[in-house]
Amino acid sequence: MNKKGVSRKNLIDFVLICGLALSIIFISQFVIAGTVIGTINVTNRSGSQFNFTDENIISANQNVTYIYNFSISHISGMKNITRINITLWGFFNFTAGSNGTGNISTTTPIYFSNTADQLSWNATTADTSLINSTGHSNYTFLWFNLTAGTPGKYNITVRFIYDRSEAFTNLLYNETNVTVVVNDSIAPYMVNFSIYDSDGYFISHSNWSGNLLLNVTAKDMGITTNMSVIFNLTNMSGSQVATYAATNLSTSNNYWSYSLDTSGIADGVNYNITAWVRDGGGNINNSISVGNLTFDNTAPSGTLTCTPTDDIYIGGTVTCACTATDGLSGLNLSRGTSGKVYNATPTTTDSGEITQTCYFSDYAGNTGTATATYTVWGTTTSGGSSGGTSGGTSTTSVSTVSQITAASPATVSNFASGSGVSEIQVQVTSTASNVKITVNKYESAPAAVTVTLDNAYKYLQINTQNLADKLSKATVKTYVEKSWVDSQGIAKEDVSLYKYDEVADQWNELTTTYASEDATYYYYTSEVTSFSYFGIAPASTAVVSGGETPTPTPTPEPTAIPLWVWIVIGAVILAAIIGGGVVLGKKKRK
Repeated sequence: MNKKGVSRKNLIDFVLICGLALSIIFISQFVIAGTVIGTINVTNRSGSQFNFTDENIISANQNVTYIYNFSISHISGMKNITRINITLWGFFNFTAGSNGTGNISTTTPIYFSNTADQLSWNATTADTSLINSTGHSNYTFLWFNLTAGTPGKYNITVRFIYDRSEAFTNLLYNETNVTVVVNDSIAPYMVNFSIYDSDGYFISHSNWSGNLLLNVTAKDMGITTNMSVIFNLTNMSGSQVATYAATNLSTSNNYWSYSLDTSGIADGVNYNITAWVRDGGGNINNSISVGNLTFDNTAPSGTLTCTPTDDIYIGGTVTCACTATDGLSGLNLSRGTSGKVYNATPTTTDSGEITQTCYFSDYAGNTGTATATYTVWGTTTSGGSSGGTSGGTSTTSVSTVSQITAASPATVSNFASGSGVSEIQVQVTSTASNVKITVNKYESAPAAVTVTLDNAYKYLQINTQNLADKLSKATVKTYVEKSWVDSQGIAKEDVSLYKYDEVADQWNELTTTYASEDATYYYYTSEVTSFSYFGIAPASTAVVSGGETPTPTPTPEPTAIPLWVWIVIGAVILAAIIGGGVVLGKKKRK
């Protein structure tokens, strides 16, 4: 049976293992303590030290070349630096030939063999290793130039490798990391600023109105996220009017846009728009602007006159003239005749109230119009005469409406000026389409009328097409000149519309209501259920019969008394006389 316990051999092995472990720990502590990295200095090209933002964290600017200086202390017995490896983590660019050393025993310069992210140097013999020079402190200095073109946070790892035996047989190393924060210090570039009108056309002139599309494209070498564009508007004195934040429409193309409504900006000249492009690092490019702008949202004004305005008949001559002005950007003279588009001699082939229009615009794109109205009469002559009453010459005015329904009465207007009819409101029992209403105005009683009105203001005939038996009723609005009412010596309420009854050959006075007035006319309304000839005259006016004048009945002459009658009368008288004398004689004898 074996005894339990620790043998002498096992104890010896345990002691050897512990000794070996302590030796490794001791050597490791010696290596780490043997080579100490000194203070790391980073200076710019002029030699001024760049401040640390934190321990071993350096702040540098984009696209600026810095001299990175490292120092390492030499401890006795550990003097020979035989290799240097530097790893550049990030977008660093090394300036070839810029590295150097200081406080070394040899005057032979060292140069790095570099790749995209590695810098390295190797001593080929003990004589070429770096040893601090006699009489100086135990520090060797190393420097090199780096530039970072892209902002960000990067590391530089520096490893010093040395040989304790100076025979390249016992190589050890020490290293340190430095964090470099590269700041975005370059403003956006390649800024393009363009302006388009609301229709998408590039604007090349300086006079603008309505909505303008402000577009900016820009590039940046640094932080492209959180870029922004502000448009700054100033007036002619340089004072700020407003700022507008643009919308980033395409991050991949760095494209910003803003729709500027100039109608909210006071009309004026010498406005200036500057594009302020700010990148994610806070750098601003405000070098691009468009100046000497005129904002003009006021349309030019003008007048159009056409003569004559009345008493024009089909085939007659009308002459129109147009004038226009603009007080800011100026009248666009490239349009029409001196900036005006209109018909100077319009045709008179159609009757009715005709409106002509003159069009004009300014250089900012504002358009204006002016109108003039005149009446063209279509001439017809009623045939013949009847009963000695002459037929009058009529002038025709026509108005149409596409459809009238029973649920929606239609008001037909636009009758020619001077027709005596302002409007006719038509109500139907069923839908009527393409209704045409013609008003004929007569200077005197029409030939078809055999009875005239006393002191008539006007005679009318109203005809319709496509209405016929669908008419329920119509309200006719007529008008008379105030001067005519005054000449009749009647009140404005004492005017009536009369309708001619062709069967009974008489005028029937309609219920006529005074409706309104303006500076020239009184207006009246009357209801009818059919159309015919009408007359406007004083209320309850006398009528004059037409036709031949009747022959007066002669007064009968007295009939002659026959002769024998006179003889009888004489005999009676004679007998009376004789009888009277006999009676008187008898009285005297008594």
